[in-house]
Amino acid sequence: MSTEDLQSIDGIGEGTAERLMNAGIPNVVALAATTTAKLVAIGISKSTARKILEQARDRCSSIFGFVTGDELLEQFNQREFLTSGSKSLDQLLGGKGFETQKVYEIYGPQGTGKSNLLHQLICTAYLPPDEGGLGASTIYIDTEGTFSLKRIKQIAPRFGIDPDEVCRNVIKASPPSSDVLLFLCETQLEYMAHQTGARLFCLDSIATHFRAEYGTERQMFPERQQRANKVIHALKRVAQSMNGVAILTNQVTANVTGMGRAYQHSMGYTIGHESHVRLRIDIKSTAEGLRKIVVEKALDLPPGECIIKITDTGFVDKESNAKETSKKKNKSESRDIEENSSRSTKKGSKNKSKAAASS
Repeated sequence: MSTEDLQSIDGIGEGTAERLMNAGIPNVVALAATTTAKLVAIGISKSTARKILEQARDRCSSIFGFVTGDELLEQFNQREFLTSGSKSLDQLLGGKGFETQKVYEIYGPQGTGKSNLLHQLICTAYLPPDEGGLGASTIYIDTEGTFSLKRIKQIAPRFGIDPDEVCRNVIKASPPSSDVLLFLCETQLEYMAHQTGARLFCLDSIATHFRAEYGTERQMFPERQQRANKVIHALKRVAQSMNGVAILTNQVTANVTGMGRAYQHSMGYTIGHESHVRLRIDIKSTAEGLRKIVVEKALDLPPGECIIKITDTGFVDKESNAKETSKKKNKSESRDIEENSSRSTKKGSKNKSKAAASS
C-alpha cells in the first residue's frame, strides 16, 4: 500500500509513514482518529505527534468536526445495506438489512445460531449491491474456533454464488489471547481493510478471551472493560472509514436478580453502550430449528422480533418455508385427485365395456 497519503502531512517522511502503517494507521483519516499516546508509543516525539495530528484533523474536519445539516444528509444518503438473506430479519432491521457504519451486537446462549448467521452474512456480503450485498470481502476474527469453510460451501450456492470464490474472499485471524485480539484490532484491522477492500467485519466472539483471562475478580473488571472498549472502538472506526458493517457476537451470563429472563448479555455495560444495535437470539424449537430474533436495543428501530429457521443452507424465513411446503402439499393433493379421477374414469369405461359384451 502506498504511503503517499500520509506523506502529504508536513512532518511525515517515508520512514515515519512506514512506522504508521505498521502500527495500523494506513491513511490520513486513520491518523486523525489516533491518539497522541499511540504515536508516542511507536517512537514519534510528543511535539511531532501533536503537529501531525493537528494537520490530519484539520484536513478531516468534515468527518470528525462539526458538520452542517446538508453534510449530514449527504453522509446519511451514502449508507448502504447488507441483506441477511432472510426477508423477515431484513424487515426487523428496518427493511433492507444491516446498515453500514454501524456496530451490531448479536448475543444468545450456546447453539442459538450466532456463528451460523455470520457465515450467511459472509456469503451475502459477496453479492453485488444490486442484489443486497456489499460486493466485498469479509474480515473474520475467530476467538471461539467456530469458523467453517464447509458451512460457507453449504450456504453459498443458495445465493447463486461460487462457494470457492466466497472462501477466497475471507481474511481470517484467530487471536489466542485478549492481548493479541487488541493488537490485531488496533494495529492491523484498518490496514487489512484498506488493503483488501473488506467491508464486513465479524468478531466471534468479544467475550471468549476476556472472560477466560480476567475471571470474576472485581479488581480486574476496570482493565477488562477498558480493553474490550478499545476493541469495539476499533470496529467502529473501520466500519466508518470503509462504509462497512461491523458485527460482534457475545456470550450470555446468568441473570442473578431473579427477574426477567434467566440470562443476559455478558461483559456488562461496556458492550451495551458501545454497540449501535443489540439483537438477541432465543431458541424457539430445537427440533424444528426455529429461532426468535429480538431487537433489544436500537436508537432508530422500533421494538420487534421475528422467527427464522436454521436449515442446511443457512437461515431461512419460517413463513416462506411454510408457504413452499403448503404449495408442494397442494400440488401433491391436486395430483392425487387427478390420478384418482383418471383411475375412476378408466374403471368406469371398463365396466361399461363388460356390460356391453355380456348383453
